[in-house]
Amino acid sequence: MDELTYGYVPNLGANVAGAVLFGLILVCQLILGNRTKERFFALLWNLAASLEFVGYVCRIVGHNRPYGAVTEYQVQQVILLMGPAYMAGGLYYQLAALVTVYGRQFGYVSPRKYIVIFAVLDCVALAVQTAGGAVAASSDSDDSANTGRWVAVGGMCFQVATLTAFVLLFAHTLHRIHKAGEVNWTSPYSQRRHRKLFKYWVPAVFVSLLFLEIRSIYRVVELANGWTSYLTRNEAYNLVLDGLMIFLGLLPLTIIHPGVAYGRISIRHPGRYAEGEKDENNVDEVHLNESVYSS
Repeated sequence: MDELTYGYVPNLGANVAGAVLFGLILVCQLILGNRTKERFFALLWNLAASLEFVGYVCRIVGHNRPYGAVTEYQVQQVILLMGPAYMAGGLYYQLAALVTVYGRQFGYVSPRKYIVIFAVLDCVALAVQTAGGAVAASSDSDDSANTGRWVAVGGMCFQVATLTAFVLLFAHTLHRIHKAGEVNWTSPYSQRRHRKLFKYWVPAVFVSLLFLEIRSIYRVVELANGWTSYLTRNEAYNLVLDGLMIFLGLLPLTIIHPGVAYGRISIRHPGRYAEGEKDENNVDEVHLNESVYSS
């Protein structure tokens, strides 16, 4: 069994299901992103869904070539590590959107800086994980392999800490907004708060964050237990606590798509796409977004 590339033969049905589900998320995100033209979020979550889809295709190849799909194994390891980072970026954008829609006075920094700060922290965490994995993979002794593994664990812990800090900041900002009261909600996008799906948007963000946090914590525990641990060699844990958590994390903001919930906004130029304005294609964004889910 140790000679198997994955340490097991990937389950064909489960991995086909994973590829199909992430493929559906990708199609929905492409359609909604194109319809609503909320481009930054669309780019990030399309990348996340695409990487997850390709990762599961590689795992399907691993089922058919359980002893020889080394390249596919390495590819899926890397891209299934990167996919959630793009998902996190899409969630970081939601804090920028929250401040933009309710009023920039509720942000400690500009909306754009929120994205930059958390994206940089996430990139640092991803770089440390990648470096640790590279050291472990290229090592010729158990000591250096373990050193690389613990470097990767440190990067994963940093990622969990970044995500947790973001959750707390998002919750705190939301508390400040509601404590201030509606009379102090000043934004060019104030009418967006009356959309039918807007009230479900913040709960959807928190649900996505919850599933991403669960997945991240699982990765820390898995990696800390070693490359040949029971968690690593048991596919069910990977499918449920990694793949399923990412799918369930992507789902809420696919159903309650930000471009539909609050419409197209500009975090750099306040009011650029506010109600009554036309976009560069001369399409009324308000009517377009409100019609996406109409029957």
